[in-house]
Parts: sequence; C-alpha cells; structure tokens
Amino acid sequence: MKPVLILLAGLSLIGLTSCLEETTCGADVRLGAFNLTNAYQTYFPYGGTEELVFVDGNGNELRMESKSLKDSVQRLIVRNPCFSPSTGSQDEYYDIQTITQTFTGGGFTLKIYIQPDLINPTSPDTIVVDQLLITLRKSGTEVLTGPNFIVSDRGNDLPSVYKNQDYYERVRMIGDTTLAGREYTEVYTVDRVYDEEPQIYYSLNRGVVGMDIPFEAFWQLDRIE
Repeated sequence: MKPVLILLAGLSLIGLTSCLEETTCGADVRLGAFNLTNAYQTYFPYGGTEELVFVDGNGNELRMESKSLKDSVQRLIVRNPCFSPSTGSQDEYYDIQTITQTFTGGGFTLKIYIQPDLINPTSPDTIVVDQLLITLRKSGTEVLTGPNFIVSDRGNDLPSVYKNQDYYERVRMIGDTTLAGREYTEVYTVDRVYDEEPQIYYSLNRGVVGMDIPFEAFWQLDRIE
C-alpha cells in the first residue's frame, strides 16, 4: 500500500510542477502591413459628405446622412501560435488599411467598409485582394450583414472558387440589372435565408442602390446630394 501512496504523492508533485511551469506567451508578432490600392476609389464612390436619398414605391423619401468617413488601421490576425489561460494568446497579424463610410437616417445605420484581405494568409502563396463589406442596422435590432465580396484581385490569378465569389456564402453577382425600373451595372447582393432579412444591392460604380426591408418597403437610391 505504501508504494501506491508514494506514487500518488509523486503525481501530485508533478501536477504542481506543471502548473508552476505553465507556458507564458510572448508578445504579438506583426508580420507586415497592407494598404488599399488607388483602384479602390473605382468601387467606393463615397467622399464623406454625401447624403443618400432613397424612395419607396409610394414616393416617400428616406434620407441617410454621412456621419463619418474614417481611414484607420485594423489588425488582421492570421495565426495564434501560443495560448495561455493566465497570460492570454500570442497573435501573428498584419496591419491593414480600412476605410469605413457610415450613413444614418430613418432609424437605420448603414456602414460600408473596404479593406485588403488575404487568401491563404499562412502560406508562402498568400494572395492580397481588396474586399468590400456592408452592414445595416435598424434601431433596436441586430446588425444585418450585406454583400461581402472581392472588388479588386490586384492583378492576381485567383483560384476558381474565389473568382466565382462562392467563398462568401450567398453572395450573388447580378451584373447589369433593373431595380424598380432603373438600370444599374455590376450589382452584387446577398440572397436571403429568412423572409425577414433585408436585402442590400450594391453597384460598383454607384454604391448602395437598393435596400429591400421586408414588411416595410423597397428603398431605391433616387439621388446623391
């Protein structure tokens, strides 16, 4: 019986030693930085002073005023090589330029982001692209995500799945289309999963051109002031 007690005591000591020797993660590692190319202006037709005027089928107007245009640096984390419950994780990351345009009006907050993104970020074959993201929020509701897609491949030869935009779930390139009697070119949208989801339409040369809010109205861009 004594050998068993000795063994148990030994295991307890080992466990205590392991706790005392818990790994401490080092500082975060910055791998580099990426800025947007000048080409982003082709797909981001906002300068921070516009007012978007939408109309519904009854001629009612929804005015959305530009609240801010921010040019900032965000951290894009690509790997966590170390994690410690007591000291937290160590991140490997890139600094990426992010431009955010915010519009508000009629109880809605519309945000359009454009920033670099990385395909295969931990591989030697990393590809840099520019992507655009949209979110819409109505007062008192959750944030609703709109189109999220590549607007510039920066001249890179992308894998076929990325060329088709299939890697972003439900994103659909409509191309040239007519919305409520008006023609638009190079339009993207996100297909609904639930009937109560809004649907946002984004034209590469005009920005947000339509917001289909279920059980309320289809707001179509009438003009930019």
